[in-house]
Amino acid sequence: MVNEGFVNETEIINHLNCKKFKDINDNMKNLIRNVFKKEINLNDELFCEKKAGHNKSDIIIEINNESHSISVKRGGGNSVHQEPVEEFIHFLEEEFSATQNISDDLRFFVWGDNTLDGTGDLENRMKASEIKKIYPEKMNNIREFFNINKRNLIDRFLIKGPKSNNNPDFLYHGTLEEGIALPSKIVLDWASNEENLSSRAALPIGCLTLQTWNRNLKNKPDLEPRRKDIQIKWGSMKNDFEKMRDEINEK
Repeated sequence: MVNEGFVNETEIINHLNCKKFKDINDNMKNLIRNVFKKEINLNDELFCEKKAGHNKSDIIIEINNESHSISVKRGGGNSVHQEPVEEFIHFLEEEFSATQNISDDLRFFVWGDNTLDGTGDLENRMKASEIKKIYPEKMNNIREFFNINKRNLIDRFLIKGPKSNNNPDFLYHGTLEEGIALPSKIVLDWASNEENLSSRAALPIGCLTLQTWNRNLKNKPDLEPRRKDIQIKWGSMKNDFEKMRDEINEK
C-alpha cells in the first residue's frame, strides 16, 4: 500500500531541493513567501530535506542560511497523531495527574470490550457510538478531562509530539500544486478555541477527535494489533485551514 503522505513529501522535496526560486511553481513560491521573513530573490537557491527521526516536522527548507521546519498534511480525514494507549495514559498521569478513574475510563473506551486490557470476548466489542450511549458517565469523565487540558494536548498532537526533537514552525495542508501554510501558533490557537470544538465526536479535543485506530469488530488477525493504539484525527482540516487563511487575510 502506497503511503500518500510520504509520496507527497517526496514530491515537494524533489521540486524544491537545489532549485532556484524562479524555477519552482507558483504554489511553492507562495509557500516560501509565507514562511520566510527575508525578501526572496529570483536567483536564490533553495535546499529542502526530510527531517529524520520521530519529529512532527516533516521537511526543512533553507534559503540564505535561514531555515524553517514544516509539518506536511494532505487530503481529508487527516490522522495527525498516533501512539499506544498505555504510552498516552502514562503521559497523562505524568503531565496532568490523571486519576486512576480517568486512565481506566480511557482504557475502557479504547479497548471497547468491557475490559481494561482488550481481553474481552469478540461479541462484547462495541463501536464508539455504542460506548457513548451505554456508558455516558465514563465518556463525560474523559471529555471533561480533555477539555481542561485541551491546549496542551493539541500542542503535543500537532506540534511537539511525544518524542520530537524538532517542532514545526509551520503546518502545511496540501500538495505540490495547491495548499495552505500557517504558523504553528495560529493553528494551535484556532484548534484550541472553544468555538471550533468537534461537537459530534465521541471524544473531542478542541477541533480534533480521539479514537481507537481500529476496533477490529470482525476479528481480522492483521487488524488486531491496531486495537491498542489511539489515533487523533482532524476530519475537517482542509476546510479549517481555509477558514484560518481567510481570517488572517481579513485582518
